[in-house]
Amino acid sequence: MNIVFYILLAFTPLINLAIMKEVVNLVVDIIQNKGSISKGILLLIFQTLISIITWSAESVHKLIEIKMKQKIDFSLQKIIIQKANSLPLVFFDDHESYNTVERASAAGERATSILTAILEIFKNLITLTGYLVMLYSLHWILPVSIILLIFIPLWVNIRIGKQKYNQAYEQTPTQRRISYLYNLLIGKHAAKELRLSKHDNYLSSLWEKYKWTNNTEQFNLEKKAVKSNLWVFSVKDISNLIFISSILYISSKGRLTMGDYFIFSQGITFSLSMIGEVAQGISSIFEGAIYINDYYDFINQEEEKLDANLKNPLIFKKEIKVEKLSFQYPHSNRKTLDNISFEIKCGEKIAIVGKNGAGKSTLINCIIGLYKTTEGKIFYDGVHINQINPLNLRKKISAIFQDFVRYQLSIRKNICISDIANIDNDEKISRVVKETDINSLIEKLIHGYETELGTAFSGGQELSGGQWQKIGLTRALFKESEIIILDEPTAALDPIAESDILSKFIKSTKDKTSIFITHRLGICKEVDRIIVLDNGRLIEQGNHNELMALKGEYASMFKSQSDWYQ
Repeated sequence: MNIVFYILLAFTPLINLAIMKEVVNLVVDIIQNKGSISKGILLLIFQTLISIITWSAESVHKLIEIKMKQKIDFSLQKIIIQKANSLPLVFFDDHESYNTVERASAAGERATSILTAILEIFKNLITLTGYLVMLYSLHWILPVSIILLIFIPLWVNIRIGKQKYNQAYEQTPTQRRISYLYNLLIGKHAAKELRLSKHDNYLSSLWEKYKWTNNTEQFNLEKKAVKSNLWVFSVKDISNLIFISSILYISSKGRLTMGDYFIFSQGITFSLSMIGEVAQGISSIFEGAIYINDYYDFINQEEEKLDANLKNPLIFKKEIKVEKLSFQYPHSNRKTLDNISFEIKCGEKIAIVGKNGAGKSTLINCIIGLYKTTEGKIFYDGVHINQINPLNLRKKISAIFQDFVRYQLSIRKNICISDIANIDNDEKISRVVKETDINSLIEKLIHGYETELGTAFSGGQELSGGQWQKIGLTRALFKESEIIILDEPTAALDPIAESDILSKFIKSTKDKTSIFITHRLGICKEVDRIIVLDNGRLIEQGNHNELMALKGEYASMFKSQSDWYQ
């Protein structure tokens, strides 16, 4: 359908030019009392109809193009979203990965411009062919000379396009930093500290520095482009002058009518303009193709292996066994985890403790399969984790992390997003919210479960840090799982409140295997076993009494925190 409009729009300039030739000749005849005014009016009416048809076609074509662009943008963004969610978690631990995603997103926008450029070239070539055929009837050297002139703007545009791509590629990290600082300065996240410490001027100066560094580089490249294009336009205009002068000379010999002079001179001017547009279109395709390579660089990233053909479902009835586990992040020269071995019996309550940076969260990410181990093995009931269908494994695990997502959605959606199939199961929701003591807050809200959380959108209700963490705990409980992992999600609560909440959590999950990651040890008295990490190594394990008797790292940490629980 869109092709039809491009063909129609390609022929209308040629038709208009032919009509104008007749109008000009008729005007000359009328001045000399040889022409018919009625014929002139008919020609003008016909020209007006062509103009209306052209405008209508352009309007419909524009709507079709907008719809096409929306569909392509949607499809490409959906592919990028799906790809991002299929990549291993470790991909996002490398800063260069964010540059890759940024470039892929920018490249996706170029796909529409490539398709548009192809269609525009198709249209312009039809129109240009009509002009060149017309000029050929006067002399063959005119169309040949005009065709040869395409190589000048084509070479310049391709060269500038490549330079702009290289600049955009190199500026990606700086551009991400500019966006980060800008959002920091205008958003809520840093608003309190900015007002209290008044370091907004410092951050603003950093933003200005990076912003103007990029702007200056872009401006300098634009200056080069202007200089190059000035040369291109000069060649085009001088060529136009020479060609039209030759037509003027031929006209002076009486070989052309006024109408002939008009259409040939206009044909030359329009042809040279079309040559520039075709060259621009070809260079746009070339430039877009370079950007599209960035899109495919991202799309071709190795995905997380979710082999649906694995025949081993997770039947967790005995234990999780970790044997000589080590893990090292990409581009790191040291092991985050080093030679760790332990077992977790089915139904056990385990606390993994240690100082910040000890490797607690990394260990959990390995156990649940989000990170692939560098060395060592993990078994579920004797089956290697690599032989278990990952999708099946994750269905059996519920986790709430320290940096859990605070969805700017309703309370219902915040809780039920872990098991979206039960979003309308009010009985289940009611039972779970009581177990985390968040029911008292929900009952006070006018819209109850439908209350929007956060201040990102109109009517949102902001919660305290502790209330948000209770929402997170409720989300973890709502999912029907056999293994529950809590990675310091209650850090915003005071130690006594945290200990109370976790005690209730242990009781409500008595039939499940629970793993608590914490550096606050109040809950450790109630768990079956404690694993102590230090600098990525397992240095102690046992229950509370055993580790206190050992008088090692755990005992030292617990004594330093004992005043919190008095």
